Amino acid sequence: SKVVINMWWMRCHGCTDEMPYLQEFYDKWKYKGIELLAINVYDPAAMVEAFAESKKLSFILLLDPQEKLNQIYINSGVPTTFFADAAGVIMAIKDGAFLNTVEVDDMFNSY
Repeated sequence: SKVVINMWWMRCHGCTDEMPYLQEFYDKWKYKGIELLAINVYDPAAMVEAFAESKKLSFILLLDPQEKLNQIYINSGVPTTFFADAAGVIMAIKDGAFLNTVEVDDMFNSY
């Protein structure tokens, strides 16, 4: 199955603004075997959990408090979203925030 990995930070307005679009995308595709992982950099677990509850996020949220993944994979800051195929090969990268759910769908359907 395809995997979408989103790197984000709570003080990044683009990051938090796009979360409802990612949730809508996930709701649409989760029954077709899609995984969505949102990896938070910097923020404490309790803050991320409270945000996820307030936004009713149901996809997987992970933490990267020491910025290890951030240092390896991100050159242009957050949000950055990676789209990987079933073999784990990165097929597309979105630097910056999605402005609507259609943008997420279009990028996902491009590979």
